[in-house]
Formats: sequence, structure tokens, C-alpha cells
Amino acid sequence: MRDVEKEDTGHNRSWLQRVAEQSWEPELLISGLAIYATIQIPQFVMDFYQYYRYNLQLDTGFIDELMPMLVVGVMLTALKVLNFAFIFHFIVRAFWVGLVGLRSVFSDGIQYDKLEYSEFYRSEMKKRLGNQDSFLLATDRLASVIFSIAFLFVLYMFGVGFLYAVFFLLMNGVKLLVSEEIFDLYSTVILISTAVLLIGVSIVSLVLNTKKYREQEKFARYHFNLTWYASLVFYPFIYKPIQFLILSFASNLPKKKNQIYGMIFFALFMAIFMSSTFELMNVNLVEARDFYSSRSSESTLVAENYESEFDGKFFEKASISSPYLKKGEYFSLFIPYNKMLDRKLGKYCDEAAPADSLNRYERRKLTNQQNIECANQFFSVTINREDTLESDFLFYNHHRTGQAGFRSTYMLSDTLNSGRYELGVYRPVIDKADTERDSLDRLLSYEVEIPFWIQ
Repeated sequence: MRDVEKEDTGHNRSWLQRVAEQSWEPELLISGLAIYATIQIPQFVMDFYQYYRYNLQLDTGFIDELMPMLVVGVMLTALKVLNFAFIFHFIVRAFWVGLVGLRSVFSDGIQYDKLEYSEFYRSEMKKRLGNQDSFLLATDRLASVIFSIAFLFVLYMFGVGFLYAVFFLLMNGVKLLVSEEIFDLYSTVILISTAVLLIGVSIVSLVLNTKKYREQEKFARYHFNLTWYASLVFYPFIYKPIQFLILSFASNLPKKKNQIYGMIFFALFMAIFMSSTFELMNVNLVEARDFYSSRSSESTLVAENYESEFDGKFFEKASISSPYLKKGEYFSLFIPYNKMLDRKLGKYCDEAAPADSLNRYERRKLTNQQNIECANQFFSVTINREDTLESDFLFYNHHRTGQAGFRSTYMLSDTLNSGRYELGVYRPVIDKADTERDSLDRLLSYEVEIPFWIQ
């Protein structure tokens, strides 16, 4: 029986060895596909984030605004790291293929004795480079390690994404069912409980793994169950592959080297993450020019404010047709209607329900009239903060982006002189988020001032 097991084991090993020797072909194919995917997916992530901000975001704050931005920043960072990892793997593996081809031409590799260098030079080179087979093996191992790390990172990101999706759906699902006051209390309790749970699990796991406790069977059992089931909760469906890869690296790399690599990787990830997050916020940390600033809307021409200049997929701010207008002629203003405006308008307008005696068409017509009148009262439009324009908004789906919003048309007076003006779009303060200004007293997020020129 044991002889049969030995034969099976030997057969399995030889089969695995053959597969391992030929793994470079699927590795190159997977790396090529992964490189293409990690180049294409970021734009899809950005488009989805813009869609979320316009159609799904219910409010400002940590749950609705900051957390999605952080998660998208992590996703973009992960895609950049993966893109770099798979490109690096592709280069190393392609170099290895070249070495294999070179070996078929020069089967003896480097013949150090034939080099016209000193004995010391030749011996040092031989010691540092080794022979052909050892160099090939080292290159093959490097490519395989990079490939495994990249897939470990992919699995981590899947786990984090799944947890975030569950957390986000639970939080926003409850928000739709309870009052704002109850949700504030509920969200505070959930966030604190989650933080305490994560910190508690980490601390208990570290303590149980100390030399004092890990040799005792009772505490060792507690430690194993804690880490195993915590992994099951945090990384459902993929916790076994993650544990296998983590323990493979941890058991084969020296502890100090493992820690150094981990710190370097974490530092690089955080640097890329900060860059991705600020890019998402359209903020430049370092201006390349001394007398130019893109961080403030003041004295800045923003392409999004002009339909003739903007080539994006979503308008986040109010826009007019062009920065150049003519007096005595009409121009239009478009205000995108994002999901957050539902709450703002609902708090601002007290609408009476149409009478039940009216038919469905008449009730709908009356409701639409009330909604438009609410928008006309809610938004105020001025020129140079002095002349208030009479609003006459209509519902409008933008012809380029398909966004729902409000559109109004105005005529510039013949009495206006040629030159630069500012069209201001404002709305009243509704909640705490509307009253917050930063230390520089910059415009609130809902205030828009659009410079334009009258010819």
C-alpha cells in the first residue's frame, strides 16, 4: 500500500514539475490580458463613480461622499499597482524566454576562462552571476514570485470590494427606511462598533501569537479559530487561496526581509493612493508654476461651465452655452439635477398633494407645475451679484450627456457694456452641509459663478 502511495506521489510530482516548467506560456498570456485590462478598467471605474455621484449619492458626509471616494481611490491605486506588477512580470518572463533561447545557442553559457580580464575580475563575476542554469532559475523564480504577489493583491482587492459593497448597501438601505435622526445614531454606532471590532481582533490575534500563549494548546486553539473565521468573514469565498498565498510567503521568506518588503510595498501603495485620490478630487498637490493655481475656482476658467468647451460625460456644475455672449440675444443655463437635490428640494418646498378627484393626467400636470415652481424659487441667478434674473426653468434631459436637470433661457440687456461679467447661480442654505466653508472662505459646493464676456 505504501509503495503505491509512493508511486502516486512520484507521479504527481513529475506531473507538477512538467506543468511548472511549461507555466511560462500561460503566464505570458495572462499577463498580456491583465495589462490590457488594467489599462482599460480605470476609465470604467471613473465613469461609474461619476454615475454614482450624480444618480445615487443621497447626501454629503462620510458614508455617502468620503467613503465612496476612498474606495474608488483604492480601486484606482490597485489597478495601477497591478498594471505595474504585470508589466514587470511580462518583462522578466520575456527576458527569461530570451535566456532560454540564448542557452540553445550558447549551451555552455558564460565561459569565464576565455574572458580577457584579471583573475580577480573573472572570479568575482562568476561568484555574483553564477552559471547559466542558476541565472535562469533565479529569473524564473523572480517572475513566478511577481506573478503570485499580483494575484494575492487581486484577491485582497476582491475581498475588500465585497465587504465595502455589503457595508454600503446595509447603510444606505437603512437610510431609506428610518428618519435622519435615527440614522445618524445608527451610523455612529455601526462605525464605532466596526472600528472596535477590527482593532480588537487585530490586538487579540497579536497577543495570542506571542511566545507566552502560542505554546499553550487552549490559547493556540483560540488564535487559530479567531484568524480562520475572521478571514472567512473578511474574505468570503476566497479566504483559502489568500491564506495559502500569505502562509507560503511567510514561511519561505525570512521574517525581517518579509517585514521590510511589506513596509516598502505599503509605502508605495499609500503614495500612489494619495496621488489617485487627489486626482479623483481634481486637486494638484504641487503646482509646477509659481503664479498659477488650479485649486481655487476664483479667477479660473472652468471648461465644465461651458457646453461649447466641455467634452466630459457628466456636468457636475451649472453651465451656459458659451463663454462669449452677445447683448440683446438669448442664452441658456443648465443646472444638473443630482440625486442629493431630492432632499434639498423636499425640505425647501411644501407641496400640497393634488386632489384625489382629479384624474391621473391632471394630477401629474399639477405636480409638475409645483415642482417647476419649487425650482424657480430654490435657485437664484444673478449677474455680478447685483442684477437678479427672472428664472423660468423647464425640465430638461441634456442632449449630450443625457442628464436630468433644469434649463432656463435669459436675454442679455442691450444696456450692458461689452466686457467681462459673472453669472452667479445660488440656492438657499438647507442643512449643515450647506453652511460649511473652508478656512479660505471659498465658495460653497452648491455655489457657481461663471465668468462670461459680452461682445
